[in-house]
Amino acid sequence: MRKLLKILRYKRHIIDPILLTVLFVIGGIVLIGLTLQDSANFWYSFHLMFVFGFAIIAGNHRLFSHNSWPAPSWFKKYISLLSTFALHGPVVAWVAVHRQHHHHSDTDKDPHSPIYKGRLWVQFMSYNYTPDLRYVLDLYKDKWLRGLFDYYWVINATLFFVLFYINPLYIGIWLGGSFLAQMNAFAVNSLAHNSPWWIFPTSERITKDASRNVPLLALIDGGEGWHLNHHRAPWKWYFGEKWWQFDLTGVQIFATLLVVNPSYLLDLYRKRKQNVSTN
Repeated sequence: MRKLLKILRYKRHIIDPILLTVLFVIGGIVLIGLTLQDSANFWYSFHLMFVFGFAIIAGNHRLFSHNSWPAPSWFKKYISLLSTFALHGPVVAWVAVHRQHHHHSDTDKDPHSPIYKGRLWVQFMSYNYTPDLRYVLDLYKDKWLRGLFDYYWVINATLFFVLFYINPLYIGIWLGGSFLAQMNAFAVNSLAHNSPWWIFPTSERITKDASRNVPLLALIDGGEGWHLNHHRAPWKWYFGEKWWQFDLTGVQIFATLLVVNPSYLLDLYRKRKQNVSTN
């Protein structure tokens, strides 16, 4: 264990947070330039945002961070590779930051709390933080995820040259889609914690931290805006608790499970039916 921790302390510097921040800024500039050139380019990046968004939300967040839904190993490899292409950092590093966020939510040890970092910093500079890989010892033992971490820049550089060979325009669309997906992800951290009541009024206050449910954000961010619900029960893969709290990512996960693991849903149905009959 000590040897593994020593390796992780060294390897965490592979993921340079400054470089990720620079790529984030470049993505925004490129997106503006492509949109001014042809508005269709924006919509290509916009559609790519949903692909990356699913990989980050359903994959990095709900699957790898909280292990809230079961997926076969081949699907884990597929969705983690998509996440790697999203330029949000490797799955291992992303999960390390998120688990630390839950462990120290809205304290001075929280890597992206708007209370201590400031709302603008969290929205635009969330990558400027070196992950503490002690939170992901379980994931780092996985050979596939470890490979995506160790060769993160090699993988994305390969994608860069492949896209450049096919059509250089695709590089801009890729960076633009990554930028939009990141803006959505960062918005959850900056707006769903300690939100002023006069912007997002809510009477709910059941967690020890400053997490909030933000209905408008939930519609934009695929259900992530039900953030109070998530902090109250992080093991759930569907964040909506009331009938009107629609969670698009939860629906997508349900549809994915119908294809990749229908037996899990059948077991859930049987257990629920049994509980109803016994009550």
